[in-house]
Amino acid sequence: MSSLIPSRSAGGLRFTLFGVPVTIGLSVVLLLAFLGFPLGDPLRVVLWVGIGILSILLHELGHAVAARAAGATPEIALAGLGGATTYRSSTRTESRGWSLAIGLAGPAVGIVLGLAAVALGAPCCGVAVDAAPGEFALSVFVFVSLVWSVLNLLPILPLDGGQALASLLPGEPRQRQARAAGVGAVVGTVVTVVAVMGRAMFAAIIVGLLTWQNIQTWRAARRPRQDAGPGAPGDLKAARDALAAGHGDETDAAEVQRRAYAEGRYQLAAEVGEIALLRGATAPRFAYDTARAWAQLGMTDRAVATLERAFELGFDDREQLREEPAFGPLHDHPRWNELTRAS
Repeated sequence: MSSLIPSRSAGGLRFTLFGVPVTIGLSVVLLLAFLGFPLGDPLRVVLWVGIGILSILLHELGHAVAARAAGATPEIALAGLGGATTYRSSTRTESRGWSLAIGLAGPAVGIVLGLAAVALGAPCCGVAVDAAPGEFALSVFVFVSLVWSVLNLLPILPLDGGQALASLLPGEPRQRQARAAGVGAVVGTVVTVVAVMGRAMFAAIIVGLLTWQNIQTWRAARRPRQDAGPGAPGDLKAARDALAAGHGDETDAAEVQRRAYAEGRYQLAAEVGEIALLRGATAPRFAYDTARAWAQLGMTDRAVATLERAFELGFDDREQLREEPAFGPLHDHPRWNELTRAS
């Protein structure tokens, strides 16, 4: 799974690329436009935005192709500070080898394409602001493909480098997460200081926020298990990690998922539901509530697939399904009428 913040909005451009559902939210366009605004010339800003979206999409396709090779069904969303490739976890994708391969596939695609463009004569080592539009576009592609991929390899959670580090470190999942977060906190602090000294304030703010997240993750993961267990009122991410490590039961998972959803932390609510289903939960509520969370994230295909799982487990209240506000984005899905049709 890749970078930073998946969209919680159902809006955006939707299409399928090589069989992978893709959603491009307005937020990623606006953020790239903000970053490209100093270029001044409208044509160059448009090129910057378009090539930036292309680069992020190619990055996420790397994750998606690797996830598909592991037997998963991926879905891509571009929004906020980047993109996210989601898929239902399985024993295979949770293995260290496949987890590492999926995590590194995105940056690998960017680096390979960037180096290939340089080998074919594209400008290297910076954006050619004053060049002709064609040369400018090539320089932007090389810059975003190489520089963004290298930055994504920094060992800071939840960047791909941080996820890869968590896969490589010894220990059970909770310990690996804590150790990776500790490394991320140190590296992030150094990078933030360097960015401030170089007056790269936007980068300093972003890395600073990630560093704070790593510190919080490290602190939560190091608490005694009884304080951060699935049923405790503590950090929800720590509770999710405890569930993933095999602690707690279906009641604990249901409570963590309920709290996460109530707080608007839909990604976490979806992850807890997927963990419960992977561990063999048979209560339809896990699949139903997980589908609600996916729908809130704009992952419509994932939401529909999880609803189908809810029906397999015995859910059959189609009236509730039709009246659930969270499923509004699914009303245009090709499978919606079939799901809500009375049996």
